[in-house]
Amino acid sequence: VRCEEEQAHVTRRLDETSVQYAVRTIVKGQDLSEDLTDVAAEEGADLSVIGLRRRGPVGKPIFRCNAQEILLDAERQVLAVKEPR
Repeated sequence: VRCEEEQAHVTRRLDETSVQYAVRTIVKGQDLSEDLTDVAAEEGADLSVIGLRRRGPVGKPIFRCNAQEILLDAERQVLAVKEPR
């Protein structure tokens, strides 16, 4: 439910802009990072945006396996944004 609420919020915000975007829900396979980079290539995306949730004790982001793989393996630009405090 939280994911659907967040997606609806982001969609509403994007609709208020002139940014062209596509929202895709990935339910392909076992490897999220590979699936995301595949979808970005299929769509011809200029930029993929991923969210980061965890922070370490000193406030620096902790990259989970999927986020780290996406950032390292993507052939296109990726923007990683932190969750607001």
